[in-house]
Amino acid sequence: MRCTLYHLIALTMLLAVGCQNPSPPPGERPPADVTGTITDLRTAKPCPGAAVHLVGTTWGAMTGPQGNYRIVNPPPGMYTIRISCVGYQTLDFENVTVGDIPVRLDASLKDVVTDLHNDPVVKSDTSGRGRP
Repeated sequence: MRCTLYHLIALTMLLAVGCQNPSPPPGERPPADVTGTITDLRTAKPCPGAAVHLVGTTWGAMTGPQGNYRIVNPPPGMYTIRISCVGYQTLDFENVTVGDIPVRLDASLKDVVTDLHNDPVVKSDTSGRGRP
């Protein structure tokens, strides 16, 4: 009895582990996610909130707090992958092939410096209280 119970528990655990990562059905391709990390070129710190997308499609993702992103199972093809973030230069990677294997694309973005020293600062009152 003890041996049979042990085998039943072992078989149940084996089946549970085997079901966590099932193979795709015949004729279907395995997931080929596009993943990576986006960082600041100067500081090497993560760039949270950067947009990473496949140009000409609706497929894309935003980076999280650590600069990581994942585009889940995009359709196979050759794409330009565009990475953009406020305060940084946009970066394009052309002719990236997405197919049956995962793609890892890490990038470092160069910050954009805006010189405001020569621009006049104008304050406007739109409340209507400043009119005679």
